[in-house]
Amino acid sequence: MKERKIRWRFRAPNRVKLCPVCLSPLKPLPLTGYILPEEYYCPKCGYRGHVALELVDEDEE
Repeated sequence: MKERKIRWRFRAPNRVKLCPVCLSPLKPLPLTGYILPEEYYCPKCGYRGHVALELVDEDEE
């Protein structure tokens, strides 16, 4: 498995959000992201929360 770097960044809207538990793609919950912090849901493992990992291309570094 290829090693991935984790970096702290503020919002990057066009990146794939991944579940921190199972690394599956997350779905944003409706009515979040305006006044409330953006919240995500993972249909595979049931994770629900504000923390999400972002998949970053090596070209962006």
